[in-house]
Amino acid sequence: TAPGRNQVLIQVAAVSVNPVDWKILAGEQRLFTGRKLGKERVFGCDFAGTILALGDGTTGLAPGMRVCGLLNPLREGSFSQFLTVPATSCLTVPDQLDDLQAAALPAAGIAAIRALYQRPLGWWRGKSVFLNGASGGVGHLLLQLLSHQGALVWATASPDRHSGLREMGAVHTLDYRKIASVASLTDFDAVIDCHGSLALSHRHELFARPRGLFIPLSIANPQIPAVVAYAAWRHLSAGPDTRLVLAAPSRPLLAELLSCCAQGSLSPRLGAVFPADQADAAVALSRAGHAFGKIVVSLT
Repeated sequence: TAPGRNQVLIQVAAVSVNPVDWKILAGEQRLFTGRKLGKERVFGCDFAGTILALGDGTTGLAPGMRVCGLLNPLREGSFSQFLTVPATSCLTVPDQLDDLQAAALPAAGIAAIRALYQRPLGWWRGKSVFLNGASGGVGHLLLQLLSHQGALVWATASPDRHSGLREMGAVHTLDYRKIASVASLTDFDAVIDCHGSLALSHRHELFARPRGLFIPLSIANPQIPAVVAYAAWRHLSAGPDTRLVLAAPSRPLLAELLSCCAQGSLSPRLGAVFPADQADAAVALSRAGHAFGKIVVSLT
């Protein structure tokens, strides 16, 4: 289909898998979608590919350019050989990223950088940060962003991933299964939970300073009302300053992430790559939560 005004037609090279994809397919996001979406719905919100054609009025782009972007997963899916999207939904990909890495970046990267911006960038230098779930899709990107800002990051993951996390900038690595027994895990300036195991256990209150920062980046759907209520309560009382972050599409933030990749301070890690006919296996791996980095489906 020819693109309309201010649209582009893209041949998709790769899409990544995010938890929101399988949560929507399973009907776990009815709080936001208002209905249970069936399995016939196209999944995916991240994409990377090559522009084939431009609609009238489109400027700054050209056929043959490599681009990536993020769609609203509550409205449309990106898992398709061809996509027609608004020109404002995509940005050119720097040479430092291949198509698989470019597809891995938008959703997870925007969630990570939104967490970073819960404080002024200069605030992070020298601050101690407890990063739970540091090897996941969002966690490994946030680790790199925090380290680049001079934060002292204590990262949790399974032991086989510790050396990789240290290469990304972690100053200390911990087995996520043993953090409850480590008495020294106190007095952090910020606690960021990318795994979802700290939000309602209140264990983060043992880790953070009295008015430290707490960001729950991964919240199981049944926990959302309770976590929202908790954040509001903490805003009005003593205790950790709790901030909720959503990975809504943002062209300026994606542009900033791509600039970081071009400069070498950020690099998406591919935890697993699946061909298009194994997309179900990619979703299953995402549900299991065992990938180190992002899960990507290649369409080429």
